[in-house]
Amino acid sequence: MAAYFYGLRRNDMGVMESIGNQFCLDMLELSSDRICILDCEGRVHFANKAFRDKFVFEEDQDAHFPLNGVFRVEDFSRFTQMLLKAKKSEGSLQFIGIGKEEAPVIVTVKRVPSSDLKEDLLYCLFRPEERYQAPMAKINQLLSLYDFQEDTTMTISTEHKAISVIGEMAGANAAYWCPYDKKKEKFGFMPWRGDIPFGKEEEIFWFTMPLRGEKGQEESMNHYDYFPHISEDFLLELIPMEIRKELTDGVDLHCMIVGEGEEPFGAVLISQKEFQTQEQILWNLFLSQLKSYVKTKREYYFFREQFYKYKFGINAIGVATWEWDIRSNSIIFSRKWAEIMGFRYEELSERIEDWKNRWHPEEREENERLLEAYLSGEIQSYSPIYRMQHRDGHWKWFMTRGHLVRDRLGNPVTISGFHVDITESETMRAHFLQEKEKYLDIIEATRAGTWEWNIQTGENIYNERWAEIVGYTLKELEPITDDTWASLVHPDDLVRSDEIVQSLFYREKEYYSMECRMRHKDGHWVWVLDKGKVVRWTEDGKPLQMFGTHIDITEAKLLEMEVKQREDNYRLLVESSYDIVYRLDMDGILLFISAAWEKVLGHSIKEALGQSFEPYVHKDDLHRIQKFFRHIEHTGKRMETADYRLLHKDGSYHWFTTNAVPILDEAGIVIGFTGIARDTTEVKKANLKILEQKDELERFFRVNLDFFCITDSRGIFLKVNDAWEKFLGFKVKHIRGQNALQFVHPEDLDLLKESISQMIEDKKEGSFTLRFRRADESYVMLEWKAQYIDNLIYAAARDVTEKKKLQENLYIEKELFRTTLLSVGDGVIATDETNKVLLMNTAAQEMTGWRMEEALGRPIDEIYKVIYEDYDAAESSFSDSRIYYRSGESSDRILLAKDGRKLPVEENISPIKGSDQGITGIVTVFRDITPKIEKQKQTEYLSYHDVLTGLYNRRFAEDMLKRIDLNRNLPLSVMVMDLNGLKLTNDAFGHDLGDLLLMKSADIMKSHLREGDVLSRMGGDEFMVLMPKTSMKEAEDVKTKILKEADACEVGPVQISLAIGIATKTLKHQNMQEVVKVSDNNMYREKLKYGKIMKNKMIETILASIGEKFPKEKEHLHHVAMIAKSIGEAMGMSKEAQERLFTAGKLHDIGKINVPKEILLKAGPLSYEEYEVVKKHAETSYQIIKSVEEYGYLAEDVLYHHERFDGKGYPEGLKGQEIPLHSRILNIADAFEAMTHERTYSRKRSLKEAAEELRAHAGTQFDPQIVEIFLGQVLKIEKH
Repeated sequence: MAAYFYGLRRNDMGVMESIGNQFCLDMLELSSDRICILDCEGRVHFANKAFRDKFVFEEDQDAHFPLNGVFRVEDFSRFTQMLLKAKKSEGSLQFIGIGKEEAPVIVTVKRVPSSDLKEDLLYCLFRPEERYQAPMAKINQLLSLYDFQEDTTMTISTEHKAISVIGEMAGANAAYWCPYDKKKEKFGFMPWRGDIPFGKEEEIFWFTMPLRGEKGQEESMNHYDYFPHISEDFLLELIPMEIRKELTDGVDLHCMIVGEGEEPFGAVLISQKEFQTQEQILWNLFLSQLKSYVKTKREYYFFREQFYKYKFGINAIGVATWEWDIRSNSIIFSRKWAEIMGFRYEELSERIEDWKNRWHPEEREENERLLEAYLSGEIQSYSPIYRMQHRDGHWKWFMTRGHLVRDRLGNPVTISGFHVDITESETMRAHFLQEKEKYLDIIEATRAGTWEWNIQTGENIYNERWAEIVGYTLKELEPITDDTWASLVHPDDLVRSDEIVQSLFYREKEYYSMECRMRHKDGHWVWVLDKGKVVRWTEDGKPLQMFGTHIDITEAKLLEMEVKQREDNYRLLVESSYDIVYRLDMDGILLFISAAWEKVLGHSIKEALGQSFEPYVHKDDLHRIQKFFRHIEHTGKRMETADYRLLHKDGSYHWFTTNAVPILDEAGIVIGFTGIARDTTEVKKANLKILEQKDELERFFRVNLDFFCITDSRGIFLKVNDAWEKFLGFKVKHIRGQNALQFVHPEDLDLLKESISQMIEDKKEGSFTLRFRRADESYVMLEWKAQYIDNLIYAAARDVTEKKKLQENLYIEKELFRTTLLSVGDGVIATDETNKVLLMNTAAQEMTGWRMEEALGRPIDEIYKVIYEDYDAAESSFSDSRIYYRSGESSDRILLAKDGRKLPVEENISPIKGSDQGITGIVTVFRDITPKIEKQKQTEYLSYHDVLTGLYNRRFAEDMLKRIDLNRNLPLSVMVMDLNGLKLTNDAFGHDLGDLLLMKSADIMKSHLREGDVLSRMGGDEFMVLMPKTSMKEAEDVKTKILKEADACEVGPVQISLAIGIATKTLKHQNMQEVVKVSDNNMYREKLKYGKIMKNKMIETILASIGEKFPKEKEHLHHVAMIAKSIGEAMGMSKEAQERLFTAGKLHDIGKINVPKEILLKAGPLSYEEYEVVKKHAETSYQIIKSVEEYGYLAEDVLYHHERFDGKGYPEGLKGQEIPLHSRILNIADAFEAMTHERTYSRKRSLKEAAEELRAHAGTQFDPQIVEIFLGQVLKIEKH
């Protein structure tokens, strides 16, 4: 029960208020038990109806209610002590007292911690029980000793009091108690009786006594079955003499009392009663019965107390208990059940079927199934929720719990349980569900997204519509956190939202409503109406939970924005209009005027609003304006009036035209006017000016020397000027009404008709020249300009007869000039006196990028854009002064072409002079000198750069050596580098690979140089670096980096190997040439040290490459070497000579590295050209071997190994003994090895066939003596 009161707290006025379940308070109020809540000083904070009724206590009574009116005086002091003890207790305390009505009262006290108050509260439950029978006085006294025990361990004080009571119950006139001290492991023996006060610890006689256990073993003291009997002799020794004297013929009685914590203590009771020995058994039985009686009584009252507490708790919370005896099929209920179901207790039926019939039909079948399943053991618990019919017919909801008891065979015997009336909560739940459904329908109807936010835990809950608004599902947004909202809302709106929410947290407002943007899944922004409210707060006033909705207002917002935009546009249009927009009421009062009022008339809008418009109208126009508005009022239509005047602020009047429409109310009645007034003052002035101009034009028309006329669309003259009569001889009055076609030369009629038709169709000005008849029948050439307007042709003509003749002559001359210019290879541009282009030849068009038709008539500065290096201005200007001063000169210029190209040109500009020697134009002649400049640049570049590597060359390096030799560049280091094995690479792999080797080496060198270092190729395989402001150590570091990268780099099969020497000039007087020489010497020392190793590696590389290129060649070289060595041995040569032959054999074909694979492995005969390529391998071998010091002595042996004995071999055609001996031996060994192995160009031959072939060519191809030594001594083949 105490748990229900944790939901109660006390406000500042001391009145209890609920922060928990209202149902709990109602249950307490309606409980039949007397319930109150006290503070630790005994002040009442709450009392339910039963308590108030019983003890006449009013709810608004002073908190110091006298609880002594509940108990007897002697019991009230004990109750007060219990309250003090309860302040420190964590558990519940029970108290049994006698009320003023002499009825027992059971009180349960429970301390309830309070977070709101400075002190805790005490919950008290008073249970008077009328059926409780008063026990025997002594038993009651004995039980009262245990009322205050917070735990169940008995204290010494309680024990000695209990002995006294038991002694009196046993009729003993003396008593001793024997406590056991755990620390001393001893019993104490101390006398006590009613008139002897409780002894102190030092009065206790301590003794040790063995305990009897099974088979005589000692056991612990905590089991009362083994507490010993004390012998009479021993007892008499301990009893004080003054007590012993009072005892006559006494017999000691032994009994034992055990506390609930099973800590034993003994009691010795001395009785005056005499018992015979044979009665000892009877006395022991009495003692055991007494002990059993005390224990039973104690348990009885304990369980009785627990029963009433349980019953109190059950009744207090409105729970009805029941017990169903399954065997007899009868059921017993508590009184609460009768109260809940509307019966009197004696009316309750014990038949289970009667109560099953009260189950609601909708749940009856399910209830039966659950009950059968529980009885059969199919389910382990029975806890259904269902409805039962009340006595008056309505239905009540119950939550039922049952516990099944089975016999030893497992058969169900009884079920005990309880019913909890949950009708109110179920009704509330149903109502809640109904309301929830209604609200959900409302939310669904509004298409609103909902959100809940627990501010303290950060938990967020959204409905599916919320996610749908932004194009997602809730699953796609998981996990949903505070960041979900922050990631979707527009950054500007997030800041504003946070500010508004904070205002709710500080209770500045109850709820908020704002419009914000959220990013849709598709990327666009969705407008949302966000509303929210804090719905729950923590006990300390912090916001706990918020609830809100999101409604998609995108469509409405866009419409609103569109309307606003239109309003803004309209307002902007009105405010920016030059016309005055106005609105009047029926009295002519100005209700609105636009900004043009001030701009046009100068009057203040503020002053004019609310005033009549009439003072601003000219007095002569006022009546007409008033009539204008009355007419609109009567007709209800839009009208317009013109030519009235309004007063300007400066006192002048402006002319205006206005239109207006009526403003109608809901009934269609005119309540005002709105319109636009336009200032026509300037138009009025312009019309007057037009009239003046018309008069001027008329006068001009009459006096002009050109022929003016106006005709209709057919060509009928409507009007002509006086020039027709003066120059053509026709009377003006005779010309009018005549058709112009009558006066045109027959051959020009079609031209005139076509020109007029085209002019009418295009509605553009027409221009044509034709012959027109004079009055004397002669013809003059007239040039016409005409335009068709409003079905009339306005035309003017000029006599160009003489001009036409002159033009024909000029045309012939121009064509001759044009043909000459167009044929010139240089660019030519001719201009007139205004520098407008008249002519461009083909070359000029190509260079400038302008076509002739585009450039014609444009300024030459636009077509021919040049930059002059000797001019301050960025671009040229074809002024007369320039023509004068530059005429005839040729200079270098940069031409800027139309397409962005820049061409260097040479130009020559000459003036075109007229007959008066005045300049009438210019001719510019220019040519592209790009090839010339490129050639100059190439020549200049090559003079300072190496063509292959792009590095500076020796010439530049030597010049730089002089320029860099300055004190500010000290220390100045020089690094000389040589590419080892370059010649060997060129000889073995060709110059292409050698070039690659040079370029790669140059790249490695450049990659490790610093800014300011100058790298040059001095020629061949030698490079030099000038390193200003570089110490020897710094130069060595650079050298190390270069060598490290070079050693790791290969170009094809060749590894880069560099020899590097360094020297540094540190003092001003040192000669730079000497420094370079030292650097050179250092380089050569490295070259001698490492060059030989590199070349040997190169030989190995070449041989390995040959083996890869020609797989059988490695085997061939080895065989030739072995054969040559064996021949030398047969000829008696020294070991050194034999080794020479062996090595020469291994290297004799090393030059084949340069022979293409497809030639050497060709299956058929070689062509002449292919054979010439193969023949060069001997010389290549010579060059490769000669370049390696270790093998240089073998060079000639290898060079001549293809010479024939008859002088027809190669490369030099030596014969006989001119051929070195070793070469002749190699010749035979090479030929024999080739014949006895498979070749692509010949089959393999046997030893016999090969021997015959050698003998057949002995004396021609081979040395005959060596052939015989080889065949006879080496191969052991005798000559037949």
